[in-house]
Amino acid sequence: MINFSLLKNYAFFADGAYVYNLPENPTIDSFKDKSTEQERIPEELVLDILGTEQDQWQIAHYYDAENETTGFAATVFRSGNQLVLAARGSENFLSSQINQDWIDTNLGGIGQYGVAVDQAVSLFNYIQRLRAPDGALNILQLDVEFFEDPITGLGTYTLSANRSGEGLGVIQSGDTIDTVGHSLGGHLAIVAKRLFPDLFDEAYSYNGANFGLRGEFFFSDVNDLLAENGEVANVTSSFSQISSSVTRVISEDSAPGDDINVVPGPLTGFITVGDEISLRTEKNSHSIGQMLDALTVQT
Repeated sequence: MINFSLLKNYAFFADGAYVYNLPENPTIDSFKDKSTEQERIPEELVLDILGTEQDQWQIAHYYDAENETTGFAATVFRSGNQLVLAARGSENFLSSQINQDWIDTNLGGIGQYGVAVDQAVSLFNYIQRLRAPDGALNILQLDVEFFEDPITGLGTYTLSANRSGEGLGVIQSGDTIDTVGHSLGGHLAIVAKRLFPDLFDEAYSYNGANFGLRGEFFFSDVNDLLAENGEVANVTSSFSQISSSVTRVISEDSAPGDDINVVPGPLTGFITVGDEISLRTEKNSHSIGQMLDALTVQT
């Protein structure tokens, strides 16, 4: 049976990852104010989910230090020992992020390499820091260098490792962690589950981008670097190993016939991961706002 209440909450987190310019240690009020100012999520819904009671959701961490470089940003939500890592998707096509999100990542990354390499590296580094003790040094991080293959003329890249990371201490022993995102963020949510299969329980992707065959090289390269640097190397060898832990929610408008799915369709790759849930929305829209509205009505 579909848990619409959970899907609504997780759609909220996926939408909430788009709220930007939060302070270093965001409170419920600062998140609500920014969300309202940016016309992101209705204030009533923010207060309904991010309440002040101990058992309701709070904001555990906000990260946007790489938003202007790779385009990566994320927000971590906590309720007791339950955490949700929400990765931000592609920002407005007309925003200043057109190069980072749309050209470099969506077209250059997923289109060429089968996976959003630059933001996947940023995601890996962020998770490494989240789970390391606060202030711990020498945390393994990845670097990526893009270049043109002199023989084929095609774009390619190399990954390398360093020990420049510093722990944030956000993930604690005994925590249960899910990952979620919309569009590019949904793609990254699945990447997180594959990179850290034992850390994340479930991944939820809302109209998330698919994967291409060349993406397999990225995951095997990361696993090799982990092994070479004395880290636990358990990146899964295929998407089939995590498929049962991935839920893909795809919007479908109320008009008869199938919608044309652009981002969660063949344009971004032919590899889909997880069980698909069709969500009826008011109109054919890729927007996470439409999906959150529909789930709020259904609950």
